[in-house]
Amino acid sequence: MLRLALANIRQRLMRTLITVFAMFLAAAVATSAMSLALGIARGGYNEYRAYYGGDILVFTPTFVGATATPTAHGAVHSAILYDSGFSLLRTIFPHFQTEGYLGLAQFPYVPISETQLQGLAAQAGVGAVRPKYIMPGAIDRWPVSIRVVAESLTEHLVEGRVPRPTSQDGELEVVVNAYGSPPARVGSSITLDVPVFRVGASGVPHADFSQAPRQYTARVVGIAAWPTREITFFRGPEEPPISEQGFVHSSEIYLDGQVWRTLWQEQSGGVPYPVLAVALSVTDLSQLNVTAGALRRAFPALSVMTVPEIARHVERFGLLDQFYRIPAEAWRPADGEVQQAHVPVELGLTGAILMFASAGMLLAGQMLAGLAERRKEIGILKALGARRRDIVGMVLTEGLLLSALGAVLGFVVVRGLAIHRELANQVSWLEVLRGTLEELLVVFGLTVVVALLFSAVPAAKMSQLPVMEVFRSE
Repeated sequence: MLRLALANIRQRLMRTLITVFAMFLAAAVATSAMSLALGIARGGYNEYRAYYGGDILVFTPTFVGATATPTAHGAVHSAILYDSGFSLLRTIFPHFQTEGYLGLAQFPYVPISETQLQGLAAQAGVGAVRPKYIMPGAIDRWPVSIRVVAESLTEHLVEGRVPRPTSQDGELEVVVNAYGSPPARVGSSITLDVPVFRVGASGVPHADFSQAPRQYTARVVGIAAWPTREITFFRGPEEPPISEQGFVHSSEIYLDGQVWRTLWQEQSGGVPYPVLAVALSVTDLSQLNVTAGALRRAFPALSVMTVPEIARHVERFGLLDQFYRIPAEAWRPADGEVQQAHVPVELGLTGAILMFASAGMLLAGQMLAGLAERRKEIGILKALGARRRDIVGMVLTEGLLLSALGAVLGFVVVRGLAIHRELANQVSWLEVLRGTLEELLVVFGLTVVVALLFSAVPAAKMSQLPVMEVFRSE
């Protein structure tokens, strides 16, 4: 009898451990997928996403893969993309100014319409739509790009503060890029020249230099630095490596949004600003390329590029950033490929759901397998007055506890790695806590649903056992 009892205990223990382990794996996969979407991928090209203000950039017109129209003689003429400093294309694709893919005559440059903006915002996977407001200007004849303060500007201030709408003496307040812009210091006054703006019939804005620009007095209240990538190279086998942080080199200043709109209204005669580029934030970074593909299908008239794609492009061609101490041959790969991981795309959540279903079926099978061993236990409980719902509640609670134990263990193991990665990428403790609680709620919710769903059949079978039949078989 003792051997039989010990054998039964071992079998039940093994079934319990198998069930807990199955839930452990399912929760680990689910947590990994969500950590990728909400945490780990946050570190992929984080600096570029902060600079561009989103995860996907949408341009007008469609230029990727387009070519100039061949003439009757069969010669293909190089066309020039007409940009005039009102979008990000000149920075990302500077060769478009001399050897572009589009010609204004063949492909009219039509701004993004309000209907398209609403459609982009309504697209599945898109969390926010931020139009890019850019216009050209000059500081002491130094061409600059006048932009609206980005949401992440505060985190990238080297000195000073973000600009307010106006100062007490009526001066404009600006933040200057520390790299690529005219030398400036916090507290100094500058003269900002803003030209008169016209918008052509096709909707393309341009600066009208036939009229004298208007001069605005501005005070520098902050200096910003936008990091791009860190380059490390070895000087020799016996010498330590040298690392250098790159920064965005672009002549640009940042104004408060209200001030920016006032300048545009004054210098354009009240013409609404034609939006030529939009930054989109996605809700799930693990589905970044999937979301971008859906946007390309839904908006064939627009060009859609993910920030990782843009980052690899600008790094390959040495755009945006400059490195002074490191020769190019020391950090640029010989084959021209960028050796930096990008945001991966996976089916993690789908796989997690399938694993939860598998774990649930294993839970149900293990509980049904132990039904014969628990017949006497159920019979005694019923003989003592236990009702069907009491038996059902007992079995469901047992299944829920086993599942929750495995799920919590799987969550803790995987989420700890994601928390480490988030903190290493300067994500605040508040954001880490919020993301962790969100993921824990999702994992626990899936666990409860699976445990209750797959424990229902064993619970029903156990609650329906007749008392007399149980004791008759003993």
